Amino acid sequence: MFLRFCLTLLLCQSLFAVELDFATFFGGEYGEQGADVALDSEGNIYVIGQTRDVPASPGALYSVTGTSYDIFVLKLNPTGTQILYLAVFGGTGRETGKGITVDAEGCAYVTGWTFSDDFPVTPGAAQTTFGGGTRDAFVAKLSADGSRFVYATYLGGSLFEDGEAIAVDAAGRAVVTGTTASPDFVTTEGALELGRPGTNRSAYVTRLSADGSTLEWSALVGGSGQDQAHAVTLDADGSVWIAGSTTSADFPVSAGAYQTSQKGSDDAFVARLSADGATLEASTLLGGATCVRPLADSACDQALAVTLDAGRPILAGNTITSDFPVTNASTQGGGVAYGDAFVARFDRDLRQLELSTLLGGPSEDQATDVVTDLSGAMFVSGTTGSRNFPTTPDAVQTEFGLLDEAFLVELDPTDGSVLYATLLGGQSGDRGYALATDARGKVVISGETGSREFPVTPGVIQPELADIRNEGGDAFIAQLTFEPKPRLTSNGIVNGASLLGGVIAPGEIISLFGRAIGPEEALGLQLDAGGAVTSELGGVRVLVNGVPAPLLYVGLNQINAVVPYAAAALPVASLEVERDGFRSAPLTLRVEPSAPALFALSGSGVGQGAILNQDASVNGPDNPARRGDIVVLYATGEGLTEPAGVDGALAAEPLPHPVSEVRVSIDGLNAEILYAGGAPGLVAGVLQINARVPAAARSGAATPVSFTAGGRRSPAGVTLAIE
Repeated sequence: MFLRFCLTLLLCQSLFAVELDFATFFGGEYGEQGADVALDSEGNIYVIGQTRDVPASPGALYSVTGTSYDIFVLKLNPTGTQILYLAVFGGTGRETGKGITVDAEGCAYVTGWTFSDDFPVTPGAAQTTFGGGTRDAFVAKLSADGSRFVYATYLGGSLFEDGEAIAVDAAGRAVVTGTTASPDFVTTEGALELGRPGTNRSAYVTRLSADGSTLEWSALVGGSGQDQAHAVTLDADGSVWIAGSTTSADFPVSAGAYQTSQKGSDDAFVARLSADGATLEASTLLGGATCVRPLADSACDQALAVTLDAGRPILAGNTITSDFPVTNASTQGGGVAYGDAFVARFDRDLRQLELSTLLGGPSEDQATDVVTDLSGAMFVSGTTGSRNFPTTPDAVQTEFGLLDEAFLVELDPTDGSVLYATLLGGQSGDRGYALATDARGKVVISGETGSREFPVTPGVIQPELADIRNEGGDAFIAQLTFEPKPRLTSNGIVNGASLLGGVIAPGEIISLFGRAIGPEEALGLQLDAGGAVTSELGGVRVLVNGVPAPLLYVGLNQINAVVPYAAAALPVASLEVERDGFRSAPLTLRVEPSAPALFALSGSGVGQGAILNQDASVNGPDNPARRGDIVVLYATGEGLTEPAGVDGALAAEPLPHPVSEVRVSIDGLNAEILYAGGAPGLVAGVLQINARVPAAARSGAATPVSFTAGGRRSPAGVTLAIE
């Protein structure tokens, strides 16, 4: 029990390569575009767009009644070499596909808009008849094999609606957003109704039941002007984020928001709605005041995409304001004569603009989507008309063609600097529309291209351009692999017992926190052939002044390690995490002779200590020690030992003892120490102290206990139960 208890206590708690995996055309004679893209857990790729002449694959959904553009939903295998299904559907009018997402079962959810009064809706759907006016939004769910609709519904009123973006929650409920001009657009009781259309347009947010039969809630967000939502994403708590643009001087913003009043004629916005659609939890505008408008209908500032990183919204879009707010001096914008792309990150409550940067050159640049990887790096897609759009030397393509080019950029999450940037295109115009990424470092971009020179790869589903009628070209899908780079968080190196940082000591057990610093599936310590704890685990190493540290635990965002004893040789230490050959930026900490801390049973650094009673049972309020009993404390940070500590060695005879003096205080009283040294069978760095409970100590379920080593006292907050 002794060994199991202690091991449980410990364990339960640069340069990079970018590869073009594949690139392919997809389309027919009349022109297609890859409007949006999604990935499932197996790496399969889903694309939505529109087509006039591409037939459905055998066994896939095919429901077409006209000769105009219809919706296609394409599912590819992870290598782009096989069509798993191609579904095509629409009515007699024109359809536009805009948004796609996929659930855990591989069912695709799509949205867009239709001009057809005979769009193939399903019986029992939330809205089975065309709302009127020019067009309605639609929402549809496809079966996992693409052979049928699970449901398909209109969504709209008497004028027009656009379905711009879609998300799905864990319960299979689709959330769709877009723009409505219909004064009779359906809202539900209790949901927000801000800015119902009259002469204006409003953003809408609607959640459907899992079977598509009802609108669970439907809300409007806007003011008295023109409000358009272009993007939606869901938070972990079910709240809904939308982003777009507004001309409304009275657009609803939250108290204390970053920007509470309109600066230009139109600004970008981002807003968070409660999970039931009833409350506007946070909302802010974002934009500049000086709009350099090249065309009468150009938006000064608009957000076209939103994603979340640890609950913080990241926006992407474009600006033509000369005073758009940026946070980094090295912003990469090239001037706003025709507009720059922007990427901006807020805190969760939208009070602080944490990061904002521009991307572009002297011509028009627009960011259309943004996603993040496990490390927090931001990937941005879009289109540039700038011949000198900044690319990196390792780009797939650095040369600009004759017309617009698609781009893919990776930004550092700390300051927005460019880590990687490439163009994608040829000589005849190319546009990047959407991105998807997964935990494997795969980044998929979709868009449209008219360029026969587009950099397609061998063996893909369509290696040549099919559009022969010059109606916009074909869709393209390209996949690149980026290794998520390990990133230690600021102040992310702490004592493994107290969870407090600032200094380290030789032999101290530490916890390191960050992003993508270890494998997705956590690993516990392993022993080498000599019986010592290894300093490499799952492709991960922790380097302290270049010396590998013994590893006790490695997980995606946390590592537990032991500071090498050689750290005592220098007053400061540089710590890096290396994962699969990729290193984090180093963090520097001061080295002290000791950094004492007691382990708490909860692993939180405070509360009931990880203490054994005299009979080897676990101490606690229901099992207190008696006065005069010997209790066993577990600690770390005592510093150098005699005999000298050996990195990763398991404590054995002769057991090491701290060089510095050790004292124990229980209830403010000095306690007799019977033993202070290595914990037999545990890694060097675990200190075991056997101390006697003072006879004068008071009874209590939470009696303070601490120890000192080398004159430094362990942090307060750890307790011992005394009968």
